[in-house]
Amino acid sequence: MTHKIRFLTILLGFFIGTGMVTETQAQITVYTATDGGLSISSDDGASFVNRTTTDGLGNNAIKDVFVSGSTVYAATDGGLSISTDGGATFVNRTTTDGLGNNAINCVFASGSTVYASMNGGLSISTDGGATFVNRTTTDGLGSFYVYGVFASGSTVYAATNDGLSISTDGGATFVNRTTANGLGSKIVWDVFASGSTVYAATNDGLSISTDGGATFVNRTTTDGLGSNYVIGGLFVNGSTVYAATYVGLSISTDGGATFVNRTTTDGLGSNSVGGGVFASGSMVYAATIGGLSVSSDGGATFVNRTTANGLGNNRVKAVIAEMQTTVDLQISITESSDPVVAGSNGGIDNLVHTITVTNNGPATATNIVIQFGANTVPSPTLAFQAGSQGPGGNEWSIPSIALGNSVTMTMTWDVGSDMRSQFRQLRCPCAGG
Repeated sequence: MTHKIRFLTILLGFFIGTGMVTETQAQITVYTATDGGLSISSDDGASFVNRTTTDGLGNNAIKDVFVSGSTVYAATDGGLSISTDGGATFVNRTTTDGLGNNAINCVFASGSTVYASMNGGLSISTDGGATFVNRTTTDGLGSFYVYGVFASGSTVYAATNDGLSISTDGGATFVNRTTANGLGSKIVWDVFASGSTVYAATNDGLSISTDGGATFVNRTTTDGLGSNYVIGGLFVNGSTVYAATYVGLSISTDGGATFVNRTTTDGLGSNSVGGGVFASGSMVYAATIGGLSVSSDGGATFVNRTTANGLGNNRVKAVIAEMQTTVDLQISITESSDPVVAGSNGGIDNLVHTITVTNNGPATATNIVIQFGANTVPSPTLAFQAGSQGPGGNEWSIPSIALGNSVTMTMTWDVGSDMRSQFRQLRCPCAGG
């Protein structure tokens, strides 16, 4: 999960007084691969902005998308397009950069290693997608036609037109699994792995292995799948398995032993969930040929998003969501004394507000801005333990706060004797009285 810390502004104008404020926020950004561009939503899939060749994509037909932090990989019909600014702009990689074909079927990334599958092999980059080497049947792949790819450490799984090819050396060489090993069909559309459990979406069922892909058992409509044609893709979270089929989205809560099937009756845009599925918590996103269907109740019911919501095309090929979580910042305000007697001239009766910002996690907070009231009489003296007074004057800029740490600033109200004519006593306006 990526933790992105937004600029935090807490209004501390002196009508808040002593007390505590806690700020936290989580947001899901949804990236949707369509036949008309890469559509991006920052409101959990309610509305989208669409990226096209104008933004650097190799082609407007997007078959797959993968996201890691602010880096976005789009598998297009004209190359692998890579963005390092969250999908705002892209650079495109082609056969010139070592890809086996410009029409990319699937993309997966782990650190600086990028895998792109195509009808021409499996292309692997170890420099973040700048250059590639291409693997083919010569290296043990079952077929030149590679539809899906998944990697975990040095183990790479390639879903091909003639079996599930598995590498344990980072994709240098492969061994191929077929129906002889229990696969439902030699045509494998997608693959997902979790530990030693491997899930293969085939032309004739969902094949599951619990021994790292050595042998498989096959699940079909008899086990509740909407169709044996599991073409759309897979997603697994713990014991919950989502299988995108030709006739609905099939969901299992027992590791793939049995399934219930969701269809247009449950709100899906189409029964053909040909573009895959992604889940995060209770949110489930199903890529259908009639739109992106979004569920907030674990896949029980769906609402469908279309071009009316900003999608580039209603034919959705893939979807992925990235959780963006801000840290939990706690801001507390205490005061030294109240009331303070005018004329203390720096004495012990001065009113001092101490503002403390504590980072409760889950990551380091950066670029924090605390704003405080500008129109205050008299003006306080500011002192900062960390950070500095911001350019606006009435703000405290803090570069960073590590997880579990706190920083403070003080406001000292030095009320001279010349203020007596205006105030007999100066009190915090919100402390009551």
